[in-house]
Amino acid sequence: MKKNISFLTILLLMASFFASAQKSKAVADSNTMKMSFTQFETWMKTLSPAGYPFTETGKNGPDFMATFMNKETFKMIGITLSPISSFDDYKKAKKKNEPYLRNGMRHVFYGIDNFWNLKVEIKSLNACLEVTTVYINMDQKGLEKIMDETGVYKK
Repeated sequence: MKKNISFLTILLLMASFFASAQKSKAVADSNTMKMSFTQFETWMKTLSPAGYPFTETGKNGPDFMATFMNKETFKMIGITLSPISSFDDYKKAKKKNEPYLRNGMRHVFYGIDNFWNLKVEIKSLNACLEVTTVYINMDQKGLEKIMDETGVYKK
């Protein structure tokens, strides 16, 4: 009887371990973007949002970032590709805006003063693309125009 209980305990522990491993893999897969950093960098080098020249790319954890900066005024536009799970990060902003549909994709516009963001959820890439302005007062329509110019709706 004692051997049966031990064997049963081991089976339950193993089942629990494998279930946990599968869940972890599912969470990791749901955060895996379908674009490499090299592909992102190549894409960003083709852009010049609102006339700002490409400056650099980099990584921050799972996020890929590109900077477009006027080196004389230090005004810049940043473009970030992040896992799709980051879409709801806008909820952390002080001024809350609601997501809306545009070109069949969820978008959200938010920010304060001269720091504005437009984020789009791209299910085909399992990612979000966000355009951010720094020291540039740009409205939602202006950021939508930049988003259009990135070609993201064709990805």
